[in-house]
Amino acid sequence: MLVNAQKLARQMKNLGRALEARRVEGAVVAGAKIFADAATSKAGGVSRRIASDIAVSSLSSGGKASVGVGLKGATSWFWHFVEFGTSSHQVEVSSRKVLAGGGEVYGVRAFPRGVRARPIFRPAYDATKTAVIRKIADESRILLREAV
Repeated sequence: MLVNAQKLARQMKNLGRALEARRVEGAVVAGAKIFADAATSKAGGVSRRIASDIAVSSLSSGGKASVGVGLKGATSWFWHFVEFGTSSHQVEVSSRKVLAGGGEVYGVRAFPRGVRARPIFRPAYDATKTAVIRKIADESRILLREAV
């Protein structure tokens, strides 16, 4: 009976190592890549700049595995205009030069048209959430099998 207790203790120790955040992060990254690939594919039809800037990044800290899928680079400031759209709105400026073009001053008010939403991330999430969970579970099972 003592032999089984020692074996169990050894397996529990190995299990702890297998579930360290840096190792579990690999499983989460594998799932996040599925989502990122779907978002990149969806974004390709909307904006190649956004599609090329979609990336998976590690957000792990304090022993917790966390991964983000988002934009890197120059497009990170305007993706939400594409994702959610904009409404028509009035723009008033203090300097007439802001609305000047070709030497002509157009005025101090502008009413830019809105832009329809062209969602990228939400449809990609909806389409891949089951596959992402399955991939993370499969990768986690591999980690657990290696530990025991």
